[in-house]
Amino acid sequence: MRARANMVLLSTFSDHKGTSMRLILAEKPSVAADIAKALGSAQGREGYFQVGQDVVTYAVGHLLSIDDSAAPPKWSLDTIPIFPDRFSYTVNKMTSKQFKVVKGLLKTAAEVVVATDAGREGELIARLILAQSGYRRPPKRLWTSKALTPQVVQDEFKKLKPGSAFDSLYQSVLARQHSDWLVGINLTRLVTIKGNGTGVWSVGRVQSPTLKLIVDRDIEREHFKPQPYAVVKAVFAKGAEQYEGLLVTKQILPTQKAEGAQPESKDDDTKFRLSRADGARIVQELMKEQNGTVTSVSKEKRREFPPLFHSLTSLQREANAVYGLSAADTPTIAQSLYEKHKATSYPRTDAQHMSASNHQLAIDVLNKLGKGALASKVQSVGKRVFDDTKLTDHHAVIPLAPLPAGATDKERKVYNLIYRKFVGAFMDPRDYEATTVITTCGRYDFQSKGKR
Repeated sequence: MRARANMVLLSTFSDHKGTSMRLILAEKPSVAADIAKALGSAQGREGYFQVGQDVVTYAVGHLLSIDDSAAPPKWSLDTIPIFPDRFSYTVNKMTSKQFKVVKGLLKTAAEVVVATDAGREGELIARLILAQSGYRRPPKRLWTSKALTPQVVQDEFKKLKPGSAFDSLYQSVLARQHSDWLVGINLTRLVTIKGNGTGVWSVGRVQSPTLKLIVDRDIEREHFKPQPYAVVKAVFAKGAEQYEGLLVTKQILPTQKAEGAQPESKDDDTKFRLSRADGARIVQELMKEQNGTVTSVSKEKRREFPPLFHSLTSLQREANAVYGLSAADTPTIAQSLYEKHKATSYPRTDAQHMSASNHQLAIDVLNKLGKGALASKVQSVGKRVFDDTKLTDHHAVIPLAPLPAGATDKERKVYNLIYRKFVGAFMDPRDYEATTVITTCGRYDFQSKGKR
């Protein structure tokens, strides 16, 4: 059966022998379909698309994973730590059929273009497939965070980069994968063995610290004991003008501070908090005071710049705060905006800036969004927006085109968050004057703040 399957596989690819076939490797079927349609009249095949002399095939996520047989089968303290001399890879059973397709196509490819997602994981997926398939010729790289519209695909294929330009990215993600495996395999076995038969205790570089943060927060919430507090407010008037002030508790001598008052922290409002008993006592004392004296007025000119663009993390945070979307929902919705609607850039990024080479892209997008009046600001915003030192493999999530009418309500909400951050970044800063007034009444100081 195995020999017969190989014969069928070879006959499937025999049409490409003796040709100058260019193989394009995408990360998922939908992206491969977009690329194939942009290159010409595409014909669907089993596991790939044929476009003239071009063949567009795809992975289905990670087709390969580290072979765990490098670790001793017996879980024992005597066998750890585990440090293999070399890492080998195995084909994932669920996607082995697609790997055979890609490997067979690579055997007859004269040239390979890596078109997996422009990021660390995309680079890892492609390089492992090439290495495991025995393909040794240097590939070319299609690298863009733009939505893969036909025009973008055609433009990007005119400026393919050498694959070697991304060697350091591949080496870094390979080191990350290997270190994750080493941490997981060693610490999982160690903690499980020390658990004396209480079950398998999974330990991971990311999952374990994250779990601890959640547990610590849960314990903090469980043991939280609310303490009632009071603030003392006074209303001052001169003629028709009125203003309010809050008692500044930091002006009270330590011996006069009430037991049970909230401890000082970085929160500005803690300097107004007192116990209810202490607050009532101070109010009673101040009942005899009829006048207050303004003892201090300070004014400060301040400038507030627009917030940064969205990274995926900041987008998740704001989508949860504003719309109640979960941390799992937002990446899926953002991926749909990028992949299905072609309305936003590649979403899986930790950057909140754009590259200095993206000025024209920003201008084009502002014009598409009907915000051409802001295009003149693109050249002047400087590193606040365009900073290559803040980038790893991708710029921030930005809109690329207006949202199509058929988008869902959740897609519209997430798009709106991305849109507002992008457009806002090119608006003028907010200039204002902050005024702080201290009014003394009896032996107590009251603080009033205002902005203009």
